[in-house]
Amino acid sequence: RVRPTALQPFWDKAGFALGAATALIGPEAAMACTAAVETEIDLHYSEQLDRLEATNEDPELAQMIEEFREDEREHRDAALAAGAERAPGYPVLSGLIRLGCKAAIMSASKTSARLPMIAYATASCSASKPMPTASPPTM
Repeated sequence: RVRPTALQPFWDKAGFALGAATALIGPEAAMACTAAVETEIDLHYSEQLDRLEATNEDPELAQMIEEFREDEREHRDAALAAGAERAPGYPVLSGLIRLGCKAAIMSASKTSARLPMIAYATASCSASKPMPTASPPTM
């Protein structure tokens, strides 16, 4: 069983604030946020899949994570196609958002039981132009 992070309420608010802030900068900044978040989620899911596949611990969970990872990759690619890299200060903006995502993943990992799921709050970055996202599994 995987329990959600105890920090979920904080990440929900932080994700909304990040989405709102980047949307205020403009649509390309909102897309830059989405691309940055989805890149980190992709990396996190890939790490989880590597661990699951190495142990063959939970094939059903591995399949779900694989599906979620593919969704996140589609979102990242759509954000890049929508002009994410044209956002003002893209390299800095993307780098800061990715750093924040890494911190969220690390803190969620420390407050979750096994194979921590990312705090999904930050997946709502593109407040001005929401993209559909898969919900994390509830186990």
